[in-house]
Amino acid sequence: MGPAGTVPRFRSDPPPRPDATCTGAGIGAGQQPISFTAPDSPPAGSPPVTTARANSAVLPDGIALPDPLRSRAERLWPVARSALARLYGDRADWDAVCTRLMWVLAQAAAARPADLKELDAAREAEPDWFQKPDLVGYSTYVDRFAGTLAGVAGRIPYLKELGVRALHLLPVMRVAEGPSDGGFAMASHTEVDPRWGTTDELRSLAQALRGERISLCLDLLCNHTSAEHPWAKAAAAGDPRYSDHYIVVDAAEVPAWEAHLGEVFPQTAPGNFTPMPGRPGKMVWSTFYPYQWDLNYANPAVFTDMLAVMLELGNLGAETLRLDSVAYMWKQPGTACRSLPQVHAILVAFRALIGIVAPALLLKAEAVVETAATTAYLGQADGPPECQLAYNNPLMIALWSALADGSADELAGLLRRLPAKPAGTSWVSYVRCHDDIGWMLLARDRGAEGAARARFLSDFYAGAMPGSFATGGLFQAGPGGSVHGGVGATAALAGLDSARASGDPAAIDHAIARILQLHALMAAMPGTPTLWMGDEIGLSGAAHLPAGTWAAEDSRALNRPFMDWAAADRRHAPASIEGRLHQGLCRILATRAALPAFHAACPVEQIETPHRAVLTLARGGGAVRVLANLSGEPVHLPCVPGAGSGERLRDALGGGSVVADAPVVLEPHACVWLVPDGQD
Repeated sequence: MGPAGTVPRFRSDPPPRPDATCTGAGIGAGQQPISFTAPDSPPAGSPPVTTARANSAVLPDGIALPDPLRSRAERLWPVARSALARLYGDRADWDAVCTRLMWVLAQAAAARPADLKELDAAREAEPDWFQKPDLVGYSTYVDRFAGTLAGVAGRIPYLKELGVRALHLLPVMRVAEGPSDGGFAMASHTEVDPRWGTTDELRSLAQALRGERISLCLDLLCNHTSAEHPWAKAAAAGDPRYSDHYIVVDAAEVPAWEAHLGEVFPQTAPGNFTPMPGRPGKMVWSTFYPYQWDLNYANPAVFTDMLAVMLELGNLGAETLRLDSVAYMWKQPGTACRSLPQVHAILVAFRALIGIVAPALLLKAEAVVETAATTAYLGQADGPPECQLAYNNPLMIALWSALADGSADELAGLLRRLPAKPAGTSWVSYVRCHDDIGWMLLARDRGAEGAARARFLSDFYAGAMPGSFATGGLFQAGPGGSVHGGVGATAALAGLDSARASGDPAAIDHAIARILQLHALMAAMPGTPTLWMGDEIGLSGAAHLPAGTWAAEDSRALNRPFMDWAAADRRHAPASIEGRLHQGLCRILATRAALPAFHAACPVEQIETPHRAVLTLARGGGAVRVLANLSGEPVHLPCVPGAGSGERLRDALGGGSVVADAPVVLEPHACVWLVPDGQD
């Protein structure tokens, strides 16, 4: 172990001597755009539009935009049109669909504030801003972190102290009354929940954050709404404008659909359909809970309405939209209705159209899918771009898997299996989040071998296995002990809660070492590191469970505690648990920010090592070498794997130096970042 408050180090024996923008055909020869003033209302019916249909590279006749929108539209509109033609190009009203979309863009552009237009220009001039090493995220609920939006604004200095450059606020819009799936049953896409504040306060918070170089990320439920959403209420009432916004089927058809579908919440919400109110014999699609109705993207009005929502949130100051449950957006008979090709066409179109009006607004995909399918949400080989960011959910699973048995095998395997990401994109890497750890994905990835691994990890982190240091819980575990997911704050899963309870200083040291190692590895992996609220001070979930609120609906409440600001105040006491964790994490993030090799565009190479417990990575062609000992015992290596003979290296995290071809000892749960000695 290193000294208190530092990242675990190694010792040597003997002592040492660009955003890829969419491309497409421009305005066709002879097509001269004219000036365009957005109408007060969308065109009625199907106005006559004489442009060629699905494969046209031009804007709808009579519609053009002022610069810089015009130049963006000439480049991006053909990309969007081509993607949307795959979905809606055979419809009789296809031309009207295109005209309405351009109207939505023009309206949003007219409403975009001047300061955000300036941000657009700055982001276009620096398209890799979100890939840079200093981009660090922080994720939290408004009420859990600071009570209200105004309270969050008051905590900006705390975020800056950590080095945070992006703040992700989990759902802030109006939540359904009663059960709400932890806030993910939104009753409005654009109305702030009055418990957290007002729309003006959200806009002010975005401005305050931007003034401190912190970008705001908001959640967008693009797959479903609450049954209390105005669209849903209108659909249930038979309003023709919204009657086709949701997927409604005859009850007799449900078994044929269900035969191919999985279940997200098999214990608390089995099945994927619920009776449609006021329509006997009809069932509405509800992948998650009966009070969350899936949207029908086969209806182009849903796509158009969602695009308008995205642009409105962007005009409020959001710089990133986290697209929740994006994999489920398209339904097709005879399939699992996950990650279908049409989902990717939708994302291509969203990305291109948003890029016309608000190029500063990024899309972040939350797709809890098999490892091989994850990269596609950033864009597919030789295809147009999709989201700029995507959650690397398999990495969270692999990190905890590695910690459980002290082996680098799971992390090494993930790096081998994860397809290469497109240029101009980045993963979002994290140790923990608001959600469960989906052990069941291991079974999807690797069959029977993965299922056995999932069982082991579920038992280990629930504290049901001899020798486990964890005190987490189970999520959606079924009869007979079927495995689904695991829950718990990092402090519980890494053994800090049990160590604190025992009062054993050595156990506390080991738990702190595990937590710092997890974050140092997460920050060293490909992607943008994102902290989950409270991990920087070892916040215990079990000790701060909310009572009588929506967060107590399921066991995920274990990792959704309220922030303990009294504990946070101890972060400045170097010998305290909070101080050791906070100072260690600040050192990791500050060091990362100073090393260009951690830019998301820099290559990451896995290097074979002679010890199963050690993971070795080379970043930026070897500018940084990452060595991590996943075990609780010291590991002796004959030399630094992959380094040149006689090369002198320094640990950028913990200090100390070593000659590359000299023997090295990695302390238990050490993670070192080796750079050429003398490099800043």
